[in-house]
Amino acid sequence: MTVPEGQIYYLQEHRRTSISFDTELRAETIATIDHTRNIFESGQTPPAVYDKKKCDRCSLLDICMPHTMHVNGNHVRRYMQNHIRKNLQEDLD
Repeated sequence: MTVPEGQIYYLQEHRRTSISFDTELRAETIATIDHTRNIFESGQTPPAVYDKKKCDRCSLLDICMPHTMHVNGNHVRRYMQNHIRKNLQEDLD
């Protein structure tokens, strides 16, 4: 049985969008599943990549903590130094 299309409902906007399940989407879905399976089987969590538009609205932001991985190209140590410095400055003010 082939399902030709599906729909996504955007709750906040009360809008429904139809998605055609064409060959390209099916191939991309299978590739994504394979990639996800490989990540899972490797036992390694890929680093979080911060994307302001997506991350700032995500409910998992505090768990994912993409800022700790790369802040303007810097790594965890630099992030922690900046965070500590900021908190110390707030305490002095």
